[in-house]
Amino acid sequence: MSDVQSILLKLSGLLATIILLSSCFNYKVFAVKDRIASDPAAVLKKAFIVNRDQSREAEILLHANMYQITQDSLDQQTIRLCLSPLTVKHRDDGPGIIISVLTLGQVPVLYRDVYSFSFTETKSGSSESKTFDLHVGKQYWFWNVFVFKKQFNRKAGLALSNAYRYH
Repeated sequence: MSDVQSILLKLSGLLATIILLSSCFNYKVFAVKDRIASDPAAVLKKAFIVNRDQSREAEILLHANMYQITQDSLDQQTIRLCLSPLTVKHRDDGPGIIISVLTLGQVPVLYRDVYSFSFTETKSGSSESKTFDLHVGKQYWFWNVFVFKKQFNRKAGLALSNAYRYH
C-alpha cells in the first residue's frame, strides 16, 4: 500500500467518524424553576396569529400550549399575536466537542443555549409586548444517534411553556 493510499484511508476514516458524531445530538430543556403540575382543566385563551409567515415561531407557540390557536380573526374576544423572529441570546461553545471526538462520543457534551422568544399580544386595542428566554441545550453523545425525535421546535415549545407559566 502506497503512502497516498494510506493517507486517503486515514482521512476517510476521520471523515466517517466526524459524520457519525455530527448526527449524535439531542435537544434538552432546562427548567427555570421546579416543575409544578399545571391545572389540566385550565381554560386556554383563544388567540389568532397575525403573521403566520413566522412558521418556526408559530410552531414553537403551538407546542407551548399557552393559547388555543384559532383561525377566526374577526372574533372580538380573540387575542391577536404578532410574533417576532426567534433570536439567539447566548450560544454556548467551547472545546468540549474535542473531548467527545477523542473518546468517539462516549463522553456526553452539553451546550446550554439561550434563545429569546418575543411577541406582541393585542386585545381590545391595548398591546403588551412579552419576551421570554428559552433555555434549550444541545447534547452531543454517541448514543443519541438512536434518538429519532430531534425536534428543536418541540423542545423550545416546552421551554416557552415553562417560562410563560413561571414568569
